[in-house]
Amino acid sequence: MDAIDKRATGSADQEPIIRVRGLVNRFQRGRISSHPDFGTFVLTGAIATRYASAAGEDGPLGFPLSDSTPTDDGLGSYARFQHGRASQLGTGEVFLTHDVIAEAYERAEAEVGVLGFPLASEQVVGSGRFQQFQHGRISGNLATSAHWLSRAIADKYVELGAETSTLGFPTADETDVRPWPWKTPANPEVRTVLFEHGSITHEVFTGRVIVQQTPAV
Repeated sequence: MDAIDKRATGSADQEPIIRVRGLVNRFQRGRISSHPDFGTFVLTGAIATRYASAAGEDGPLGFPLSDSTPTDDGLGSYARFQHGRASQLGTGEVFLTHDVIAEAYERAEAEVGVLGFPLASEQVVGSGRFQQFQHGRISGNLATSAHWLSRAIADKYVELGAETSTLGFPTADETDVRPWPWKTPANPEVRTVLFEHGSITHEVFTGRVIVQQTPAV
């Protein structure tokens, strides 16, 4: 670990702690976690503090898969873990995403994607979970996994009652349904999300949001 810049973390508070198949060193301003299968990574600042409060390597996130890293747009920072992600907008609160919600978030390009940064922790609703983001929402349960929806579609979904509405949970990520190869400015963008009992479609050019309910069987 001699090559790691200790200016970011400060001096070690104690000897390395042995975890299951790994090691962790805690410092004044962060921690260094090492696992033979994933590598050695440095977590600093608020992300390190939030990770520690979630039981660190012994918690639901598991070992880190990246350092604390600035986002490409410079608006915040993040770290990736075996079973999730930590995200921080500016110097604000750090929020965690877990498992299938984290996977859906990464499919939407995470902090630099259409959803932006998380605004709250995951919450339980009915048979599943959801998490709110700057520009949308991710919802999921055991039957549907987790899927993302953004902006006008997410707003309409919340207006209808979200996961507790008659639409139920989303069954696919938001998609541009224009056929290839005709996705051009002359063919206005149309986005849609499929749910357990219907769909929401957003005609981006006109601004129309159309809700279709699947007839009860």
